[in-house]
Amino acid sequence: GINAEYGHVLKDSIGENCNTVMIANVWGEASQLEETISTLRFGTRMMCVANEPMQNVHYDPLLLVREYEQEIKTLKMELAMHDTLANRSNVSYEPYTEAQQFDLQQNIRRYISGALPEIEIVNLRQVKEIFKQFKLIILNNNNITTDLFC
Repeated sequence: GINAEYGHVLKDSIGENCNTVMIANVWGEASQLEETISTLRFGTRMMCVANEPMQNVHYDPLLLVREYEQEIKTLKMELAMHDTLANRSNVSYEPYTEAQQFDLQQNIRRYISGALPEIEIVNLRQVKEIFKQFKLIILNNNNITTDLFC
């Protein structure tokens, strides 16, 4: 009914972090009695809605970036400490260097050819890099094949 329509229209303005003023318009004629009672009931229910307006806080994006960078640095140090305690001190979380990417590609090629029985998985970063390098190997092989036949 009409209350559901009011609720839908006002859903972003009722409760939580806002100050809302509602003005209920009523009509004193007998023909409008049902609508008047419905409006007054809706107004009564809306008076019971609790809201706690707060001041909107605006953050400096550059300050947030610095804070996030510091938190990332701290978390990396904590992770390195955990890896050391777990006897995983050789694990790195920095991006792969070109030399590491080349070595990984060589291991993947050896794995594909059967010369390497398995690739030791150290962490998720390595798995993502393996997929990236495997994709590059496939794309390069497809380009070579395409160049031969074109």
